[in-house]
Amino acid sequence: MRAPETLDALRLLGVARDRRHLPRLLAALTHPDHAHRALAVRGISWLRDARLGAHLYPLVTDAEVEVRVAAVASLAVLRDVEAGPALEAALASDPAAAVRAAAARTLGWLRLDESGPALVQTLEDDPDAEVQARAARALGRLQYAPATGALAAALSAEAAEVRRGAVSALGQLATQSAEEAALAVTDALSARLTDRDPETRALALRALARCGAADALRHSLAALDDPNPGVRVTAAVALRRLGDERAIPALRARVDDPHPEAAAQLRKTLLQLTGLRSPDQPDGR
Repeated sequence: MRAPETLDALRLLGVARDRRHLPRLLAALTHPDHAHRALAVRGISWLRDARLGAHLYPLVTDAEVEVRVAAVASLAVLRDVEAGPALEAALASDPAAAVRAAAARTLGWLRLDESGPALVQTLEDDPDAEVQARAARALGRLQYAPATGALAAALSAEAAEVRRGAVSALGQLATQSAEEAALAVTDALSARLTDRDPETRALALRALARCGAADALRHSLAALDDPNPGVRVTAAVALRRLGDERAIPALRARVDDPHPEAAAQLRKTLLQLTGLRSPDQPDGR
């Protein structure tokens, strides 16, 4: 009988990504030490075989948080679309916020539409802001239209990470919604352009530009004067995406922005809109 694997041996087995090592990895799933179990879980995920997901389901309820997080995240790596029930159970009842957040993220990555209601409930009821934010982003990845109301409500959350997640999700929904629904979403996003959190403002502006909102040009021009340089960078990029020459005067007036990245992006957008090339840009001949 082979002796139990050492931690170093398990790491090497995982890095090898060789299916011949699968029996050794599977045996380590029941190792008494949680670090061994977690490494075995990750090693199995690197084999990228969805059929192996069922071996990890018992680890989703392991006694140790580290192992549960590894199992939940590995189901995403394996692309195990049959893992929905196990993930939803972890999302609803695991006592560790880290596990619930990982479950929300994995449900989004797997694009399990049937998990939309569970994610909405998590967004509305979970006591942890990071879990709520992960649920919001997962709903955006699913483009789950019935979540629009819950996401709009989350825009007023106290925690900035929840507002960011809701803005990101609504931006994804806006590109897929019918015209009337998209208008309601873009109105909700526009309201976050004055959010006290600059990252939320930037995300809202980016989402409006990506979905081609009617007021995206006006909002992007206004954001050129935002006190946060990250928002000004986003505004410059948004104007480049919109490609509207009416932005040229405002860009010319601000190309000497005191922040170097903002100034660089403003110049790049101005060059694009005026049809000019930067001196270091090849002429294509």
